[in-house]
Amino acid sequence: DIPALALTGPEADALRNGRPLRDMAVPEGRLVRATLDGRLVALARAEDGLLRSVRGFNLGATSAA
Repeated sequence: DIPALALTGPEADALRNGRPLRDMAVPEGRLVRATLDGRLVALARAEDGLLRSVRGFNLGATSAA
C-alpha cells in the first residue's frame, strides 16, 4: 500500500502545477498518495528534502486558492 498524505488547498495547487513542497515530513525516497479532501491529487516522492509530483491527477479538482 502507498500511504496517503493530506494536503491543504495551496499545497495541492502547487503539486498540480509541478511545484515541489518543502517540510512535508515524508521520509526520503518514500512514495505517497497526495490527497485533498480525500481526492487523489498526485503520486509524489520525497527527494532531497522536497516532495515532488511523480504523476499528477485532475479528477474533477477545483482550485482551492
